[in-house]
Amino acid sequence: MTNHMAHQRVGEIQALIEVSRLITVVDLNKVLSETLAIVANAVGANKGSLLLLDEDNRPYERFITQRDMPPEVSHIVVSRVLEEGLAGWCVREKRGAIVADTEKDTRWLIFDDDLQTDVRSVICVPFIFEDNVHAVMTLVNDRADHFTRQDLQLATAIANQASAAIRNAHLFDNIQSQQRQMEIILENAGEVMFMLDHNLCFIRANRHATELVGIDREDLLDMHLNEVDSVIFRQLASILESLGKRQTAQVFEVHDELGQQDYSINVAMVDMESEAGYVVVMHNITVIKDLDRLKSHMMRMASHDLKNPISIIWGYVELLRVDIQNDVVPDIQLVEGIVRALTRMDELIEELLDTDRLERESRFRDSIVKPNLIIEQSLQEVIDNLQRKRLHLVENYPFELPSLQGDPTQLRQAMVNLLSNAIKYTPEGGTITITGKADDESFQYSVEDNGIGIPKALQDGIFSQLYRAERPEIEGIEGTGVGLSLVREIIHRHGGDVWFKSEEGIGSVFGFWIPL
Repeated sequence: MTNHMAHQRVGEIQALIEVSRLITVVDLNKVLSETLAIVANAVGANKGSLLLLDEDNRPYERFITQRDMPPEVSHIVVSRVLEEGLAGWCVREKRGAIVADTEKDTRWLIFDDDLQTDVRSVICVPFIFEDNVHAVMTLVNDRADHFTRQDLQLATAIANQASAAIRNAHLFDNIQSQQRQMEIILENAGEVMFMLDHNLCFIRANRHATELVGIDREDLLDMHLNEVDSVIFRQLASILESLGKRQTAQVFEVHDELGQQDYSINVAMVDMESEAGYVVVMHNITVIKDLDRLKSHMMRMASHDLKNPISIIWGYVELLRVDIQNDVVPDIQLVEGIVRALTRMDELIEELLDTDRLERESRFRDSIVKPNLIIEQSLQEVIDNLQRKRLHLVENYPFELPSLQGDPTQLRQAMVNLLSNAIKYTPEGGTITITGKADDESFQYSVEDNGIGIPKALQDGIFSQLYRAERPEIEGIEGTGVGLSLVREIIHRHGGDVWFKSEEGIGSVFGFWIPL
């Protein structure tokens, strides 16, 4: 063996060794580019291309080419080459080929806008793994008859050696791509979405999930469902543990009594490393549930709260009928009783209509509001009820409070609701104190009573719609449970917030603040 041949043989072995090292590389771009460079150097090629193929022998979006072409042109060229050119011939035949002279071999395509003056000879080899072609490499030289049969054998040997490396890197790249797509879907989904492993520990979570639990993503991952301080997640953990190994998707509902939230939860079981994991999607259905509760409340009110004044009216009408039949002048108190019952019916209906009206309004009427004026107006609306129960009123606010921006009608409604609430739950002869004050930043208003108060166990959700702290001592007190939620909605629209303090048997203070 001559020195030249020995040197050439060493070069071939070195090329095979370099390619074999790529088996541990998972960066697909690096595997493709280094494989192309190793083969090009080994056979003395000027430039070349390496195309990845799918199961139908169509090119993937990712390929390596050493020709200077815009991306949109490259895709057109690659598609035609695989259909009509040398690369396509090698893929179909599953073997390599040499074009000694591109001007004489019809398998080499020459495009109208590319004279290819630097291409006279070509070598092309497919990359075959488990009898499937998953890549094809084309190398060119600017001299005719440059490539030999030995070059083809070497390129084929390197292709066989590199096939496994490219296949592994391609699979890893697909997995990475799918993970990125999944993360994008998770992150941009409008619902709470997360993934759990078979131990019910978080392995993926979108921002809606982290916002719901109030935990950073880094801290949430690997945390068990039961470790999250949430009634919903503890309920979910209990349900998933009861599912066992069921492979069907499950849909169920959970309710958070503390936060007054309802969720419909979709759980799909997936295989992860031979163990069952879970993909969880949580839909907030609180609004739907509130509507359902509102419907039930309306039915209850129609059958109970409205039925009482109707029964009273019927009783008074019967007495009037008897008086008229006996030619007796009707007692004016009977008429006044009918008026009171009708007024109560009107109040119940108007309170619900106020809630519906407020929910349908997209914005309030913004104007200059004089707090003293709306305080006086709200008092005028409840003065009859105050006097009827002989309640003592204490007015604790300065003669002139600073003006503010807002909707005077809605703010008056909020004050009336707080006053009506205090009157309703304060025994006859009690005291109600109205306090109004302002500082440089906000206006504060509160109504204090020495009524029955609210037990601590019933105080959660006091501002929620339709919520009433039900207990025996208020059975005879009529109410819809929407007054305080209406106050909260109005004040939130004004950029403020509501608050309360209450002690059973001593009384309550309900108030709000809004920015000046």
